[in-house]
Amino acid sequence: MCIGEINEIVDLAKQEGGFLKSEYQLKDKEKKYFYGSRFEPSYARKVFPCFDVPSLKARFNIQLTIPESYTALSNTPVASAVPQNGFQTVSFETTPVISLLLYARYYI
Repeated sequence: MCIGEINEIVDLAKQEGGFLKSEYQLKDKEKKYFYGSRFEPSYARKVFPCFDVPSLKARFNIQLTIPESYTALSNTPVASAVPQNGFQTVSFETTPVISLLLYARYYI
């Protein structure tokens, strides 16, 4: 089941939580960006419709389509990565039962 698409990415410095963009610097001073989620304590609702309260828990099947040059990270190990036309679809193993606020994904 696809929950939806992310249509807005905000700067980490300007927002407390949700789906965020931030930058980091390599040793040679080159700036790079990463994208990730911060759902604690109740920011998941800013990304997709949900009940993001700690008492509600579920298993998650996470699948991301990202540029081939990016690395995807989540709560569980990668199950498969399928390249296609400069992108890759990365599927992760099903999470254990967790609160939505512990769900995480990052693209580096």
